[in-house]
This record gives sequence, C-alpha cells and structure tokens, in this order.
Amino acid sequence: MDNVEHDHKVDYFASMTDMVVGVLFIFIIMVAFFAYQAEEESIPLAIYESEVAKNLALQSEVRHLELTIEELLKQAKVDRPILEEYQRRVQSLEERVKALLDKEVVTQAQIDQYVKTIAQLKKELEVLKAQLKDLTTLDALVEYVSDGEKSLDNIVNDVIDDLRSQGIDAKSFQKGVVTISGKGLFANGSSDLSSVAGGEERVAKLAAAIVNRVRCFSFSTEFDVTKVSMDCNPQHVYLESVYVEGHTDNMPIGRMLSDGSRNNLELSARRATNTYQTFVKSQPALTTLVNAYDQQVLSVSAYGEQRPIASNSTAQGRDDNRRIDIRFVMYVPKSHYELNQFKARFM
Repeated sequence: MDNVEHDHKVDYFASMTDMVVGVLFIFIIMVAFFAYQAEEESIPLAIYESEVAKNLALQSEVRHLELTIEELLKQAKVDRPILEEYQRRVQSLEERVKALLDKEVVTQAQIDQYVKTIAQLKKELEVLKAQLKDLTTLDALVEYVSDGEKSLDNIVNDVIDDLRSQGIDAKSFQKGVVTISGKGLFANGSSDLSSVAGGEERVAKLAAAIVNRVRCFSFSTEFDVTKVSMDCNPQHVYLESVYVEGHTDNMPIGRMLSDGSRNNLELSARRATNTYQTFVKSQPALTTLVNAYDQQVLSVSAYGEQRPIASNSTAQGRDDNRRIDIRFVMYVPKSHYELNQFKARFM
C-alpha cells in the first residue's frame, strides 16, 4: 500500500514538472518569437528611414538640375531643342523619384527593391548631370565664335580704312568681305591688271593691308606667329580662309577674249588668279600663313555673274559687279570637344 502511494506521488510530481517545463518552453518560444519579430521589424524600418532620407536628398538634386536647365533655357546659349529634351528627361526622373518616395514599403522584399531602385535612379541622375555639364561647355564655344565674329569685323574695317587712306575705293557689302571695284583694276572684258593704270600697284597695297591683319589671325610654316599675335589677337581666334574672289557683270562674252576666257565664269577666275599671283609676288609671306588644319589660308574662288551686289541694268551697277572681293572666314570649331583640342594645341 505504501509503495503504491509513493508511486502515485512520484507520478504526480513528474507530471507537474513536465507541465511547468512545457509552459516555460512555450513561454521561451513565444518570447523568442516576438523578440525575433521585433528585431525583424526594427532593422528594416531603420534601413527604410535611412533610404527615405537619401531619397529626399536625391529628389532635391533632381529639382536643382531641372532649375539649372530652366535657367539655361532663359539664357538661350545652348541649343534649345537639346535643352528641352534634357528637361523632359529630368522631369521624368523627378516624377519617378517622387512616386518611389510616396510608395508604401512594408516587407523586406519591398525594402530591397526600394534600395535597388534608388541606386538605379542615382546612376541616371549622375549620367544626366555629366551630360548637361558637357552640354553647357557649349557656352565656351559660343563665346569663342562671338570673339571670332568681332575680330572679323575689325579685320574688314581695318583693311578698308588702310586702303581708303591710300586713295583706294574699298567697301564692304557683306559681312567679312572687302570689295574693290574692278573699274580700278581691270579694263572691261579683261583680266590683266596692267590694262588699267595703277592696277598692279593697287593690288600690291591691298596685299600689304591684308598680310598685316592675317598674320595676327593665322599660323605660319616659317615662324611662331603665336608670339606675334599675343598683342593683336589676345582671344586667340584665327582665320580659316582668305578667298580672293573674282566677279563679273552679266554682259555676255560673244567671242574668246585675249586671255582665253570664253564666258564670265572663266573671266572671273582669271581675274581672281591674277590678283592672287600679284598678292604672292608683292607679299610672299602670304603663302606661309596657314589655318588650324595646317592648310594655306590664302585661296582663290570665282563666281562670274552669279553673285551681283548691284543691278546690272545700269552702268554703275555693272561697274560694282565687276569686282574683286576679299572674303575673310574665321575658324569655327565643330564642337566643344574640338575647341578643347584646339586650345590644348595652340593656346
């Protein structure tokens, strides 16, 4: 009997112990579970809040870039269609950033995608900023071309003033062009400078007036022109070409002329060529002056009756059209990259 009672007591305490252990085990599991859940929630939340802060900064950067483009559009220094395309791209980026910021993020997978998307948007922003930086360097190109235009006007005005001071009738009917009436250079229907008294001397004076200016705005195969041009060309703008252009009126040539010309185009070509040859004879340095492409600056072109500057219906108009033009063309870089290469080489 005693043994039976003892056995029941042992079973009872064993059952109580098992129950307590079981409850403690369940409690520990529950505590661990909730602790784990709290940890799982707190870590992603901290990451999320950090990424939101970064996203706000990203949104601010995108907005700043958009304002920069708006300012450039007002200045109108960069090609407008290109700028407007960049503006559309930046606005699209701004909308995507805002949409991401407003999106509800709950799960770890969403947070991971959020972080990944932010990284992608940041890369896109950096690309846009770099491209816009390259684009705005066009301001330097615009400024360089503007300096060239001013120098071009100065060259033409200086040549005209020089010639007029020597009694030679020189005018400018087009930008960058000095015009000498053929009446003081060639007899009617002739390309021979000696056909008019003083024709060769006038061309020699024209060559001297030109070489003094061209030397400042070109390079040389014989000496360092950049040292010469420091004072007279501080902007370092240069000539691409100086054309000796021949022109005629529209009176037809009925027979072959003594110089072999059979039409006005050939006559204008011979007039330009003879003027060029007299240039070179009186100022040999003109053949040593080259442009940024190492090509001779001085050249010849002919237009016959194709480019009148006056009406051919009057004698005065025909005299004006029978002429020699000296056309100055400035070097214009094709891109900001070419300008930078040019500066590295020559400036």
